[in-house]
Amino acid sequence: MKMIGLGNSTAMAGDYVNPYTATVNGVTTTVICDDFAAVTYLNETWQATTHTFADLSGTRWGGLQDALHLYNAAAYLTLQLLDPNISKVLQGEISFAIWGMFTPTAITTNLASYSPAYANAATQLKNAALAATSNTVMDQFSNFVIYTPIAGTAANCWGAKCAAPPQEFLAITGTPIHTPETASLPILAFNLLAVIGVIAFLRRRMVSAE
Repeated sequence: MKMIGLGNSTAMAGDYVNPYTATVNGVTTTVICDDFAAVTYLNETWQATTHTFADLSGTRWGGLQDALHLYNAAAYLTLQLLDPNISKVLQGEISFAIWGMFTPTAITTNLASYSPAYANAATQLKNAALAATSNTVMDQFSNFVIYTPIAGTAANCWGAKCAAPPQEFLAITGTPIHTPETASLPILAFNLLAVIGVIAFLRRRMVSAE
């Protein structure tokens, strides 16, 4: 895998939000990060294992007791996030809702300290996704794949951070079989934070990976 682009190019609470663009075995693919605790760099390359929701063993969060429910909820939110009609602000809030599934402090600490209103919206999105998928069967999102990084395979990263694997990503193969309605939350005013530097990070909050 290689990270080649920031689909949103927007930073919220100091973090670039979903979606991103990567190449997987040379094929350009839209990917959604579910891992707030790690860092991926633009142009970084790495190897990853591919999983479906039918077998979560070996995934970043597969050891959690409610792993299937959490991944299902993340997939549900992914379909909302990829709706071309939603705003970048809502994409950011959905991104934090996905991250908050597996790393609650993404919302309660990072986003809340930046904007309580955004944090409240992300919490509502997360809870709605969990409720909507509470009875979801394993194959409801069978067209999703999970790319889990293999430690020690990263290249074109930055300094000592190369020792840690990059983030885990979700992607859709084929046509979605389950398309929830986009969340009808108020669109809040948001001044886009432009970040220009020599190196573009997918995640600017580097301390989250330490």
